[in-house]
Parts: sequence; structure tokens; C-alpha cells
Amino acid sequence: MDKISTPGIYDIPMDTYHGDCCVGPSVSSSGLRKIHFHCPAEYWAFSPYNKHAFPEPDGETLAFGRAAHCLLLGDEDFKARYAVKPKKIDGEAWNGNRKICREWIADIVSQCTWIDVPVFVKQMGTQLYKDLDLSDRHGGNMEEWPSHLQVRQFPHDYNSLIAHLQLN
Repeated sequence: MDKISTPGIYDIPMDTYHGDCCVGPSVSSSGLRKIHFHCPAEYWAFSPYNKHAFPEPDGETLAFGRAAHCLLLGDEDFKARYAVKPKKIDGEAWNGNRKICREWIADIVSQCTWIDVPVFVKQMGTQLYKDLDLSDRHGGNMEEWPSHLQVRQFPHDYNSLIAHLQLN
């Protein structure tokens, strides 16, 4: 695809959207918010136009934002990049306390680990909080979880795959 040179609405792949897609300089809404709410120097420190830019720190918010963009913008790779817990499993509503649901999560973590894909387990849910007497009512303190589920990894770049699991 050629670089964008005229105003308009474009259907472009996610990697192009997050890359240098315009003929001239452009700035994202996130970049504009950084300039407005923080300062121009902070934007420049991480700007793709700064040849000495610092790498952008990654975290849960950025990972979730990439997933939302991927889904909402209709990126064809959403199903290949993300694992989302099913609403039903074995014909019954998802319940993180059910053995089969915990096994599904453990299987996703195992598959991601096997193929070297970052995986992020957010929380264990309120039912396990009660059953296991966890300190966080949402089961968010991973030090209290089974060791094989104590995984919170982030992708290293936009092309990395991530499995973001939320149990509730």
C-alpha cells in the first residue's frame, strides 16, 4: 500500500496503522494526549520520528488497547493473536471455579509457553477468592495462585501474539 497523502477514511492493516503510514509526519490521538496532558518533550522521547527515541514501555493498558484496536478495526488477525475465554464450555456457562474452566486456562498457558507466545493471566475470579480464601476479592494476587498460572508476560512489539485471560 502506498503511503497516505490525502485526507480520508482508509481500510489499512493494523501494522500499517501503527507504523509510518503517511507521506508526511502524523501523530496519533495517544501522542496528542501525551503532549497535552504531559509535555511535548515526553512525546518526543518516544516518538517514531526521533532517531534516538526510547523504547515505548509496554504494559497491561497498551496490550489491552492493541487488542481493542485489533477487534474494533476488524483486523483479520484478531483470532490468531488473542485467546478469549469462552462464554460457555461443555454446554454450560463459564465459571472459573469449574475444573474444566481451570483446565482450559492451564491449556492456553501451556500452549503459549510451548510456542514462546507471551501470555497474561489477569485474575482468578471471585469464586476462587472465596474457595481458596484469597486476599484480593477478584483473585488478582497471583502469588496465591497455582504456580503454573502465575504468568504475566507482555509482548515485545506490535507483531507479538498475546493471550489475555480474564477469569470471573
